[in-house]
Amino acid sequence: MIELLIALFIKFWMFLFGILRGTVSAIPIWRRLLLRNQIECSQHGGRLVIRASCDLLLQGLRVLAVRDTEIEPVGPAELILRAGQSEIVELPVGTLRCVLIAELVDLHSGRRSHWHRRVAPAPLDSAASS
Repeated sequence: MIELLIALFIKFWMFLFGILRGTVSAIPIWRRLLLRNQIECSQHGGRLVIRASCDLLLQGLRVLAVRDTEIEPVGPAELILRAGQSEIVELPVGTLRCVLIAELVDLHSGRRSHWHRRVAPAPLDSAASS
């Protein structure tokens, strides 16, 4: 019983030390969260721009263009993005927003995470419109 308490005490302090040092990426939920934050999407006009800050494979990628009452699939089924690289997907006329669904795979570590994101058009800048 005393060994169990000592082991739990040591594990608690190692976890706390990991949080303070920023090495919580060893915890699976944090790894998936950090992986999901490596990709950025924006919609400008009739284009969807996808950027990655690390080397990623988007497996089973589904880009759904949402219009008034229709949903239309567009874009590639798989996509490899290198760090800093952008991919532009042309959208149909009248697209209000996009929904992206994929399985993210980090090409360096092999970590995987299910990912989905809704992307609305960027708001018009008031200075640009006047």
